Amino acid sequence: MFNLRHIGICVQNLDLMKNFFIDNFNCSIKIEQIEKGKFIDDLQGRKNVIVTTCKLMLDQNPSNIIELLYYNDKDIEKNPIFFNSKGINHYAITINDIDTFYSKMIKKNFKFTTKPIISNDKKAKCTFMYDVEDNLIELVEEL
Repeated sequence: MFNLRHIGICVQNLDLMKNFFIDNFNCSIKIEQIEKGKFIDDLQGRKNVIVTTCKLMLDQNPSNIIELLYYNDKDIEKNPIFFNSKGINHYAITINDIDTFYSKMIKKNFKFTTKPIISNDKKAKCTFMYDVEDNLIELVEEL
């Protein structure tokens, strides 16, 4: 049996990203901690790792975790994400009312790739938005 445990997002500004998810996706903090020492060094195959991790429960559900990682030891490269970029390029969040959410986020000046549109199979209404650090989030309302 396999379950997706969490999604980790390396961030430049922990407070900004934390507030983005808390304010807009009904998240709450499950745990926030500074990780350093032998375990994290061995796990990452690096030395002197210091990372602040913040695990957020999406919509108060302990099975839906977004982990924000802030590394104190170096600047994070900020590269734009494109749909044809190598590696993970987005994650998806299911929401109940995509049109209302879209309108709310547009008023807050968030960028989207398109207004919510119905999928070819007519089973979902979808769009992509950019978070406060320009990561792509697919928003999906199941129809």
